[in-house]
Amino acid sequence: MGEGWFTKVFLVEHRKTRSEFVLKGTPKESTTTEEFLREFHFSYALGVRAGGKFIVKTFDILFAAENCYFFAQEFAQFGDLSANISDIGIGEIYTKKVGKQLASALVFLHEQEIVHRDVKLDNVLIFSSDFSKIKLGDFGSSCRQGSSLTRFNEWVPQTPPEILNVPQDTPYSVQFHHDTWQFGILLFLCLTGITLI
Repeated sequence: MGEGWFTKVFLVEHRKTRSEFVLKGTPKESTTTEEFLREFHFSYALGVRAGGKFIVKTFDILFAAENCYFFAQEFAQFGDLSANISDIGIGEIYTKKVGKQLASALVFLHEQEIVHRDVKLDNVLIFSSDFSKIKLGDFGSSCRQGSSLTRFNEWVPQTPPEILNVPQDTPYSVQFHHDTWQFGILLFLCLTGITLI
């Protein structure tokens, strides 16, 4: 849903099955219906195609409340990677586990001609305490390889340098290697715990 999209997440329990899942929502003032549906469709289709491996599963539940749009996703019991990393990282062994699975997720996306565009600690969800099961989520910034986007005010440290070199309000082509740059930054953070501005 692009830059400036503010997400709200609510843990809920299914009345009949008692299984937990997450309602992910965004205020209507922060997005359009089209942007919301675009993220939902990316999330849902990719989750189905991945068959539960490395990509967060999105359920076919979506609705609009008075002020927010919502859709349902599986619940990651151990939160995201940013909540599990210390000031010295997560160590080499755990980083290898995360790296292997995240690389598989990115290979899968790229085979689908999709560039994630937001590979960061917050978007890697943890399903086991030993990092043996992680999944990539948040497809609000995702788009097709080769799509033309206009550069806005990207300042985040994981933004690839070739995008930062594009002048403001100028189009650039989205490429797979943008994810590779962000993947490298994420591995660096896992190994060192150094926080980026």
